[in-house]
Amino acid sequence: VALSASRGGVIGLMLRQNLRTSAVGVGCGLALGYGLSYPLAPMLPEVSNTDPAIYLVVASVLLAAALLACWLPARRAAAVDPMLSLRGD
Repeated sequence: VALSASRGGVIGLMLRQNLRTSAVGVGCGLALGYGLSYPLAPMLPEVSNTDPAIYLVVASVLLAAALLACWLPARRAAAVDPMLSLRGD
């Protein structure tokens, strides 16, 4: 904001950076979960280990939580007065 960025630009930048990291983490977690589902299949007889709905729901919930966790600080950072941030440095 101090270098003429708009509020939307600051929020967009923070969301892109943080959600990219979250998406990589969710992707790695889904791959590991899929790989570990076969050895754990005998322990969960009622659940299919290749059910795409389960993977979709888990990924959606995790990404929604990451979006909320990123959006709140981004909104606060965009509301900071530029003069206060420059004076603090």
